[in-house]
Amino acid sequence: MHGADVFVLYYYYRNPFNKGVKLAQLADGVVKVNQTYLRQQDHNAGWDPLLAMRDDGSSTATYLSDVQAEVSATDPFPTVEALLEHRDTEVRGTWLDDARTVSVDAGLMPAFQQWLVSVPDPSASDVNKPRHLSHSFSPGIVTRAWLGMRVDSVQFGAAYAQQLLSDQVSAAAGSTAGKAFQVFSGFVGIDRLFGGTDMRVAWTRARYDGTVTDVDGPQPAQSVQDAVELQLITQYRFRYGARYRGYGLREAAYAYYAPPNVKTYAPIGSATVDAKVHRGELFLGYSNLDYLSKYETRYFGPSYDIELGLGGAVSTWNAVSMAGQTVDGTVDFVTSLTARLGLVWYRRFVGMRGAGIMTGLGYQAVAMTNGIGASKPSDRKDETDSEKQSLARESLTVQAPHHQLFHGPYFLLGLSY
Repeated sequence: MHGADVFVLYYYYRNPFNKGVKLAQLADGVVKVNQTYLRQQDHNAGWDPLLAMRDDGSSTATYLSDVQAEVSATDPFPTVEALLEHRDTEVRGTWLDDARTVSVDAGLMPAFQQWLVSVPDPSASDVNKPRHLSHSFSPGIVTRAWLGMRVDSVQFGAAYAQQLLSDQVSAAAGSTAGKAFQVFSGFVGIDRLFGGTDMRVAWTRARYDGTVTDVDGPQPAQSVQDAVELQLITQYRFRYGARYRGYGLREAAYAYYAPPNVKTYAPIGSATVDAKVHRGELFLGYSNLDYLSKYETRYFGPSYDIELGLGGAVSTWNAVSMAGQTVDGTVDFVTSLTARLGLVWYRRFVGMRGAGIMTGLGYQAVAMTNGIGASKPSDRKDETDSEKQSLARESLTVQAPHHQLFHGPYFLLGLSY
């Protein structure tokens, strides 16, 4: 502020080739000046702008001159006039001056993917009959295709992935080990819903065919998974939100029972059940590809997408009687970790009105835990009043943990306009 006038530096973005810093001068609630202080075409610049103005009219402007490289710039000015004389080239009358109201992106991502499902067994001393449950889903080449569009501030898109697996006949079991894998997903969203934060609602439906084997032998199995998530994406392209995932899966359920006033649990039975899992998570993640595609015009280097999720799950199944106790479900703590690491080349072209291409390769993995283990619970305690009250009641604990891992190398080819 100088006298009655207020001076403000702020970041602006019209399209990937027209972004940077603007300088505004306000007096009596009227904008007197709103000029381009810095326009950068080759890379993203202008984040974290700050203008420090002194009583004598001198000032210092600071900002990130290269966001990706984390390089900052400092510009001193001896007078207000010198500050106002600092202006960059204005772009008028060409597509570079337009805020991009329509954008389209499409691509293919072939990947060699494996889906592994682990069902932990309790120790032999904890149960009489471990289920030894195992899932078999054949690995193969998954080809994912997607198409997305933005019109003004509304985004929408869809993706489809298909994996055709050759029938693998197990010599020991004489059964088909895998058949097919299909995933359909879509999303809608609104840009800059509040405070520069974008909102996106996405949904996915997937089907997996394979074989499940336990102590009673192999059987064909199919798992249908549905997921819905609400995602908020900040200006810095961090994302956070909530996700629900529901799916069917054959699980091994183990029940442990402690009568009233008995501290030690005893196993009362086990069963292979067709469970319906309802899983809810809160998640936080970041993708530099999301940042690059919006702000940068060229890049060659490492790519990464990391996401962590925490939550809970309820598993339910048709009631099973074990030693007179009804066993029909369990509640578990869940976690997830997504990691995609690779190398990417990305370029937008001025001569093609901002059209761009992205290609790369890497390795991706998604790990999800549901519960911890299936071993017998630790003994109950009676040290506090609440523990004594709990000990006076019977207790039934059901454990049906399972863990999933999707992983494999991928190749990426994307086009944008």
